[in-house]
Amino acid sequence: MNVYLIRTDGVEDALYFGVCDFLQHIPGPFTFHTHGHPAELSIQDEVKLLFPDDEKYHRQEVMESRVMYSAEMSVERLSWKDLFHANNDFRKKSGIPAEDIVILLTDYGNYPNWFSGYDEETPNNYFVHTEQWELYAAGDNRYPIAYQIVSILLKQIMFDKPSEMFTAMHKTARGCILDFCEQKEEISFKLRTADICPDCQKIIADRKVSHVHIRYTFEMMDSIRRQLLFRERYDLVRNPLPLLLKGRNKSPYIPDLGMLKINLTPAELGVYLLFLNHPEGIKVSDVVDHRTELSEYMHLLSRRDDRAVIEKLVEDLCRADSNSLSEKMAKIRAKFVKLLGADLAQSYIISGPNGGEKKIVIDRELVKYEE
Repeated sequence: MNVYLIRTDGVEDALYFGVCDFLQHIPGPFTFHTHGHPAELSIQDEVKLLFPDDEKYHRQEVMESRVMYSAEMSVERLSWKDLFHANNDFRKKSGIPAEDIVILLTDYGNYPNWFSGYDEETPNNYFVHTEQWELYAAGDNRYPIAYQIVSILLKQIMFDKPSEMFTAMHKTARGCILDFCEQKEEISFKLRTADICPDCQKIIADRKVSHVHIRYTFEMMDSIRRQLLFRERYDLVRNPLPLLLKGRNKSPYIPDLGMLKINLTPAELGVYLLFLNHPEGIKVSDVVDHRTELSEYMHLLSRRDDRAVIEKLVEDLCRADSNSLSEKMAKIRAKFVKLLGADLAQSYIISGPNGGEKKIVIDRELVKYEE
């Protein structure tokens, strides 16, 4: 079954492609497709922000409003009809068959403040809200977003039409994939439990949902639950996780976090590989002594063909009067901290005292390479 993940332009590359990578790290019956750069699918110029007092607002879409935190009140919100304009526009321009699923990942909020929603007019259209998950789940937003998508795909098979699904949803939370979560904080219980209640298991059995679909759903839910609980319990465990450098470009991943990819630019990755290759550490003032090695990394990783441009970058990184190296290390740190949290990131970032050796402290036995 083909599933197309599209996005509005506020959804960053790391989150968008990270969600897709996570959904694919367990083999299953779905083929997930991404769609280029978000600028190609921006709805910002095509839809109008509507509010409840606007006469053009689609009032029939207001069902049961959720209680919102004050932080959520400031989010720009769109009507469902306008959100699904992006899905339908994508279907038309790309020739997507009606039986294929199109899921819009969007940082826009919606009326009436749902985590995800379905298109009553065009089957197999859905949206998932990507923002402010930190209010309900610790750590990486990929996991609750992936949970919403996995939930959509199972419900797609369990019910003939969305109205049947909505009728079957539990108004009182059970920790089941069909919990409605009218009080939005109830989704924390749903994510931590990552289960399917006996009533819903009976629906699955009666519908004769294939074992491959069931296995994929349970394995994904278990994986999401493990990631979320690991983040919550890290202060008790304090054990760093293995680091995988994958492919010709040695892209860094944390496999135990659902093949979480750290998206570094070629220049950042070149600096990172240099320090990773020197567990003893390197003083910033001594990086020039490793210029040949750094240059090899940059030429290997760079998307440029101009050797002179690459060598100029290497020169800037090695110059004592340039901030280029410090800027790259700061950006590397920020990316690890954003995805792993400040505590867990300490094992992977380049750190050290001013004027002293800068190093990556992870035990090199935890560093693996895969072509």
